[in-house]
Amino acid sequence: MFRRYLALTTPTMLTVMILLAAALPAAAQPAPPVRVIAEWEPALGTLISWPLGIPQALVRELAEDDMLYVLVNGSGAESSARSTFNSWGIDPARVEYIQTSVGSHWPRDWGPHQLFDGNGDWGILDPIFEGYPWVSNACVPISSPGGYVGDDGVNADVAAYFSAPLHAFPAYLTGGNFLVDGHHTGFSTCAMVGENNQLWTEAQFRTLAADWLGTTDYQVVESTENNGIQHIDCWMKPLDEETLLVKLPPTWHEEYDRIEANLAQLASATTCYGRPYSIVRIDCPTYSGSRIAAYTNSLILNKKVLVPQFNIPGDSQAIATFQAAMPGYEVIGFPWGSWYYYDALHCRTRAVFDPQMLRITHRRLDTDVPQASGHTVTAMIDDRSESGVIAGQLKVWWRLAGASTWNGLTLIPDGGIDTYEADMPGQAAGQTVEYYLSAADNSGRSETLPRTAPAGFYSFTVIDSGLTVEINCAPEAGTLPFTAAFSVRLDNPQAGLARRIAGRVDIQLAGGGSVGSWRAGFTNIAPGASFITGWNQNLPAAAGLVGTSVFTIHGMDVTPAPYNLPPYPPAGAAASDSCSIAGYAP
Repeated sequence: MFRRYLALTTPTMLTVMILLAAALPAAAQPAPPVRVIAEWEPALGTLISWPLGIPQALVRELAEDDMLYVLVNGSGAESSARSTFNSWGIDPARVEYIQTSVGSHWPRDWGPHQLFDGNGDWGILDPIFEGYPWVSNACVPISSPGGYVGDDGVNADVAAYFSAPLHAFPAYLTGGNFLVDGHHTGFSTCAMVGENNQLWTEAQFRTLAADWLGTTDYQVVESTENNGIQHIDCWMKPLDEETLLVKLPPTWHEEYDRIEANLAQLASATTCYGRPYSIVRIDCPTYSGSRIAAYTNSLILNKKVLVPQFNIPGDSQAIATFQAAMPGYEVIGFPWGSWYYYDALHCRTRAVFDPQMLRITHRRLDTDVPQASGHTVTAMIDDRSESGVIAGQLKVWWRLAGASTWNGLTLIPDGGIDTYEADMPGQAAGQTVEYYLSAADNSGRSETLPRTAPAGFYSFTVIDSGLTVEINCAPEAGTLPFTAAFSVRLDNPQAGLARRIAGRVDIQLAGGGSVGSWRAGFTNIAPGASFITGWNQNLPAAAGLVGTSVFTIHGMDVTPAPYNLPPYPPAGAAASDSCSIAGYAP
């Protein structure tokens, strides 16, 4: 494969390598669209190396509820691992051994990136790995130091073990410096671009990431250490698609200003759902001299968060920060003397994800939602087992804050691929609504979103947007046919917020049935302003219209967040006014 040539380091050979990369067969690239799996998605278990680079307590925890996949080099290594795990009381049924050429205990960095391709097939991405450049924070080209040849061969053996396709990625993608949101966003420090400059320009590397990984939004930020491996997982961690956990070092520390500068960049970025990221800071004090605790170098494994501990008072606060940011997760700390500021728990573990996972994704409702007659929840529910979802078990569960009982609503197909929706009932202004989603498929898998529900849930508060509607209706009665004239006034009293407004007329016909249409169109109303429009509604001379028809005019606030940016989905408050018109045949 292409990376096997990377031991050749002359300029001529680098040219040959680039030509070889261009000549890779198309089958090596995963079928688009591709997405790299995020850490919080359903996992079978965890990949670790033997000899161990993690404490006994962590090994036992990894095998407690999930599978433990142990990379071993030779029958002697496997025998030694089996004996040790048996002596620790680990259930042998929870452990599987993968024979390979492993030589170190950092599967995060050289181990298998996992993805789903455009056909829905689970696969393993196998990048180039040539060791750990120890470099300054400057964003410049970097030379790989070489070595780790055995580790670079592990992914082929892992793919063979799981009968998974292996995609030989013709670039560097060291795992500790590549984090994802499970959609199309990736995060790295500029050391990633620098190392790839041995083969590609930055533009070429970004194109590779988009084509092979589906990473069309690639957030490359400044490296933070004076000198080091510059891996992003030592100071940042995505907790879900819209939440980033970021290290807060002491203000005097070398990383402080650089992390704050990176935060300014991330603050201007938007999530896969078009909103700003929620940033959670985690205090990272020193544990030895100027070395600071790498609490972000933790592992999310299904419904657990496994956190390195540095035997300092700040450990307990770190646990509390995770608990507050990830309600319902079991947060467990692992104190050990061999965690480092640049290399801790995340570096030495890697999840093996469920190739047949049941996955739920959902753009959670905004924190503040204007009053409306209902609040639509839309979700994507994808059963990779292809066994089929169970319609009666696709639910959204809701309750008012303070209530103990959840109310269930069935999610129904909305016409899109694997997408479903349900309408939660509208509530009075000031009420807070809590909700979560659940699903099951015919493979026996079941999931919730958040994954820790009902202990973890989403919530929003209903607010009074101040939207008002006035209707003038004339004539009040007439001989058919006649034309009724309407005028509508929509007010936006909210200071500081421009609103996106639409108006609708619904007619309940005297003879039964109803009609309705948008009439006022969409318009932006500045704070404190009003929108006034009028139109005529024709009532023909039809027997079905004899009697009293009720005309109701609705105004709806369809302002999304961020405000005044497309696609303007229906999002909020509704107000209405009505009048009755009696029509009779001549």
